[in-house]
Amino acid sequence: MYAKFGRMSCASKLFDEMTETSRVSLTALVCGYARLGDMGNARRLFDQMPEKDLAAFNAMIDGYVKLGDMGSMR
Repeated sequence: MYAKFGRMSCASKLFDEMTETSRVSLTALVCGYARLGDMGNARRLFDQMPEKDLAAFNAMIDGYVKLGDMGSMR
């Protein structure tokens, strides 16, 4: 929902205030940032994920493809 309205700063603040985070919440943030083309934040969170899931990988690939920046996937 936050990404749909371009409000990832609100989503990030909510995430930072969570007492317990999960793979699902991290994946949602990665997907939101990637959807908006903010691959810097998406990649930072993706790299921090202890267990990456298929949705996070797909979001990263989709974000880089949309930006035409496949070289940054390495």
